[in-house]
Amino acid sequence: MISKVSVFLVVIFLGSVLFLAGYLVAQRSTLNEGEGQLALVDNSLVSRFNKTEEKYIKNYGIIKIANDEGAALRLGVNGKEIIYYLPESGQIRSVPISNIESRNPIAPTLVAETRPGLKAISWSPDGKGIIALDNVSFNYFNLISGTVKKLDRRIKNPVFPRTGDKIVYLFFDPENGQGSISIADPAIENFKSILKTRSDDWSLSWFDDKTISLINDQGSLFLLTIQSGGLEKILDNQAGLEAKWSPNGQRLVYSTSSPSNKISQLFLWDQSQQAGLALSLETRASRCAWSADSENIYCADGGTFSVFNTARPGTGPKTLISDPIAGLVEELLLDGAEEHLIFRTQTGKLYGFNLNQ
Repeated sequence: MISKVSVFLVVIFLGSVLFLAGYLVAQRSTLNEGEGQLALVDNSLVSRFNKTEEKYIKNYGIIKIANDEGAALRLGVNGKEIIYYLPESGQIRSVPISNIESRNPIAPTLVAETRPGLKAISWSPDGKGIIALDNVSFNYFNLISGTVKKLDRRIKNPVFPRTGDKIVYLFFDPENGQGSISIADPAIENFKSILKTRSDDWSLSWFDDKTISLINDQGSLFLLTIQSGGLEKILDNQAGLEAKWSPNGQRLVYSTSSPSNKISQLFLWDQSQQAGLALSLETRASRCAWSADSENIYCADGGTFSVFNTARPGTGPKTLISDPIAGLVEELLLDGAEEHLIFRTQTGKLYGFNLNQ
C-alpha cells in the first residue's frame, strides 16, 4: 500500500521535471529570437541585446556633397572646403569636403551675399573678392566689406591669377574698334596696357605671375610676357580650343572640337619637347584638373572618371569610376590633399568621391 508521503513526493518530482522542461524550451526560444535581433543603425550592425557596434565603414562611390544648385566652384584657402555661388539667390556658401566621408554631413554655411544671376565669376586667390558679370557690365565685389564697384562696360573677360592681387582683362571700344590687353588692381584704379588689339574676342588666363595665356577666336594659343609685351605662339588654328596649363607651366592639356562634331578630342602639349600628343579621351579641357606636381591629369570622360599620368603618356588613362554622371560634369576640382575629386553637374548639384577607394 502506497503511503500519502510517497504520493506527495512523486507529485513534487513530476512538477519539478515539467518546470525544468518548460524553462529549457523558453530559453531556447529566446535564444533563437535573439539571433535575428540585429538592426542597421548609421551604416552599422547593432545587436538589440548587447548594443555592440561593429566598426563603421566609410562611404564609397560618388556621394552628393550638398543639395544646392551651385556654380563657380573653388577650393577654400585651407583646401578643406568647397566655396560656390548660388545663381538663384546670389549667396556664396561653403561646405566641407569631409562630407564625402561623413555619416552626418554638415549643412552648407553662408560666406557672403552678392547678386542673383551673376556669370563669368573669377575668384580672388585669397577668397576675399570676386569679379562677375551681371546683365550690363562686370562688377568687383569685396566680400569682406560688402562693397561693389561697377566696372567700365568696355572691360571684358577679367580674371584673377592663382596668386597675387592683379587681374588681367580685355578693354575694347566698339566705336573705334580699338582695344588692349591690360593688367590692373581688381577695382581697376591703376592699370597697365600690355598689348594693343583690334579683336574683341580673347580668352584670358594666367600662365604665371609674369605671363598671360591668350586664345583668340581663330583657335590660336599665345603666351604674352607682361614686362616686354612679347608674344609667343604655341598652337595655331585649333577649332573649339580649350586649354589648361599644368601648375609648373611645362605641360598643357587642350581640347578641340568643330561645330559639326560635338565630340571633343583631348591632347597633351609638352613645352620642353614643343610637341603635342593625342590622348585617348574624348572630353573638354575644362572638364579636367591637374595634380599639384603637374604629372597627373584627372578628367570626366563620357561615362567614366579617369586619370592620366602625363610623365608616362604611353600607359594610357586609368579608369577611376565608371558612372553615367561623368557625362554631365561641368566643373571638376581636385582637393588640396589630392584625395578627392569634386564636381558640379549641368543641373548645379555638387558631388565627390574618394580617389583611394
